[in-house]
Amino acid sequence: AEDELGLSDDHGGIMILDSEKFEVGKNFADYFELTNDEVYEIGLTPNRTDAMSHYGVARDLQAFLVSNNLKSEFTKIESKVLTIEGSHDFKLQIENSELTPRYLGAVIENIEVKASPDWLKARLKAIGLSPINNVVDITNYILHGLGQPLHAFDADKIADKTVKVGTVKEGTKFKTLDGVERTLNGSEIIIKDGKDNPLCIAGVFGGSESGVSSETKTIFLESAYFNPVAIRKASKFHGLNTDASFRFERGVDPNNAKTALTYAIKLIQELAGGKLVGEILETYPEKIKDHYVVFRYSKIDQILGTKIHREKIKEILKSLEITILNEIQNGLELSIPVYRADVTREIDVIEEVLRIYGYNKIESPKKIAFTPVKLDFEDQDALENAWARTLQGNGFNEVMNNSLTSVKDETDAVKLLNPLSNDLAFMRKSLLEGLLGNAIYNINRKSADIKFFELGKIYHKKETYEERKQLAILTTGREIAENWLQPKSATDFY
Repeated sequence: AEDELGLSDDHGGIMILDSEKFEVGKNFADYFELTNDEVYEIGLTPNRTDAMSHYGVARDLQAFLVSNNLKSEFTKIESKVLTIEGSHDFKLQIENSELTPRYLGAVIENIEVKASPDWLKARLKAIGLSPINNVVDITNYILHGLGQPLHAFDADKIADKTVKVGTVKEGTKFKTLDGVERTLNGSEIIIKDGKDNPLCIAGVFGGSESGVSSETKTIFLESAYFNPVAIRKASKFHGLNTDASFRFERGVDPNNAKTALTYAIKLIQELAGGKLVGEILETYPEKIKDHYVVFRYSKIDQILGTKIHREKIKEILKSLEITILNEIQNGLELSIPVYRADVTREIDVIEEVLRIYGYNKIESPKKIAFTPVKLDFEDQDALENAWARTLQGNGFNEVMNNSLTSVKDETDAVKLLNPLSNDLAFMRKSLLEGLLGNAIYNINRKSADIKFFELGKIYHKKETYEERKQLAILTTGREIAENWLQPKSATDFY
């Protein structure tokens, strides 16, 4: 069937090929006019928000290739020139510029919401996304292509043709796109209409009432830069981890918001027949400044244990789009682009230089000098290591369980202010639960003869926060592994 081959959602049965078009031995892709493409899966650390897009990865590759004298071509993106027709009556109100430093909105009329063209569907499927309709697919395409989350509202459902960005009262009910009614805590950034009705949890998830449907004819297209901390808190509070929140809470490029919006508008004009009416609404009262860092040559020499030629360092910095403001004695004054949200300190710059230069080019020292230190008999680490070696010698295996867990009884429990999930919202009060979980896991897999120990910390909240280290031992099953020389003997406390 077509759905089993990934051609469509049709499960109507075995495909019957056109006998006039079909030739035995012909390439399957040619028969169905499928395009070939290369898909690379890369490992990306969560701090690298600048590389959370195809454009960002290409920009980083360019820096490496140029610095290593390898041929490459890279074109910087620029805002598209748009054709504007007529005007609109929409208004934009930002209640708190600290929560929403930059916000843009465009009104596009006469759109036809329909299925996306095959090329767009193919590109989204290649990265694991399911095509929905041309408008939504374009916003996803821009998100993954340029790294800027966008959101499209049905403009006819925005009361008073007014878009407000702010907060609502604690306890306000709001139904999101997944059909779940959620209770807002009053700290989320909310996109509202002129009557203060919530339309969207900004940067996290849209609302079910204002989303784009097959009946939509006019959309309000949003592109923004929201406060990362506010987005992260809203995302974690509601347990909503979306592609948009993943980027917003780490900090997208505020200077890319308008460029990405123009790319999306251009695609909507081409694929949905829409027309841009009126000027793009925008508020950006205070431009977000680049980071200022003083970079010392002596510091990078100390960290690396070797010297990189000073001109090579400057070349790498230039390839990373880091501007040299001034050359000072033994160093440089640098301006770091705001899109490199994780590069704010001198040590971060050193890491960036080394990353492009190549870790493998740093030679290991031939001699390592150190001063041996005699441990005190009362040294805690030495004592714990002695316990661990004794237990290991008696057949025990050490386990290390997560200190974060969930609890049924919250008495004396230490709760995290910003948990990753509801299952990891508390610090553990005992080592026992983790060890019992280890035992269940092994027993369910027919490994019942268990000897475990764990050295770890437990946490309680009484008058003050308490943190104590404990040793816990768990044993179950047979005392001695089964063999023909030894009788069966169950383990016990003694």
